Amino acid sequence: MIDVDNFKKNIQSIKIKIKKKNPVFFLSANLFSYGLYADDLNYIADYLIRELTKFKNSTIIVPTATLNILETKKTFEKNKSKSSRMGFLSEYVRKKNNVVRSNHPVWSFSALGFYSKKITKNIPKTCYGQNSIFDRLLSYNTFYICLGDVRRSLAPIHYVEQMVGVPYRFFKEFKLKMKVGKKIKTENYYFYAMVNSKKIKRDDNNKVVKILVKKKIMKIFKNKNFNIYFSDYKKLIHELFKLLDKNPKIYLRDEKINFQKNLKF
Repeated sequence: MIDVDNFKKNIQSIKIKIKKKNPVFFLSANLFSYGLYADDLNYIADYLIRELTKFKNSTIIVPTATLNILETKKTFEKNKSKSSRMGFLSEYVRKKNNVVRSNHPVWSFSALGFYSKKITKNIPKTCYGQNSIFDRLLSYNTFYICLGDVRRSLAPIHYVEQMVGVPYRFFKEFKLKMKVGKKIKTENYYFYAMVNSKKIKRDDNNKVVKILVKKKIMKIFKNKNFNIYFSDYKKLIHELFKLLDKNPKIYLRDEKINFQKNLKF
């Protein structure tokens, strides 16, 4: 059961930190292992969205990726396809009235509010790169808020990985079906995938998050049930670029792996 008073206090503390006009809130949540009931999750989502939309000209945006569609014959329908592994908050927003969802069969976003149409329209065929939604959010007064395990929800790092060009990922092409109006279109989309090798193991962002918290780029608001993580999005991305420029293998558990000697492509 959620500690309601503590949760509300933390959300109000976060609101005090929002000084910029027309804020955009990039929300994510990973509360799978916290033993919360459906009523708890609904309360969390209701209160969070209600409070953040009190800001004038605010925008809420959540990831609603459908990674489960890769290598299948399923057809993506932006108004119907459920998100996959994105958490309860993403589904909560996706189902809201007046939501706008980007038309991308692999990595879509769903948005509510002032800039929702502008941010989500005419997106590229890649998931994370230049002019992607991750990239566009840098042009706004964006704040990143994560409920629960931020290590497994830090999707912005994939944008930085692609822009830096990390050695353990590559572009994989998928031919995917997408319903547009009454027609079904088949087009190629590009996912920045991990190299398939038993030698490559994720660190689950343990090192990265530890540094972000230590440098106060990411502030923790502690709840009895789960923590809330808060960052200025531009500062977060800037720090991630610094970390990956300095160490392009920081995302990996074994940073000593030699991609020239240890792996065959």
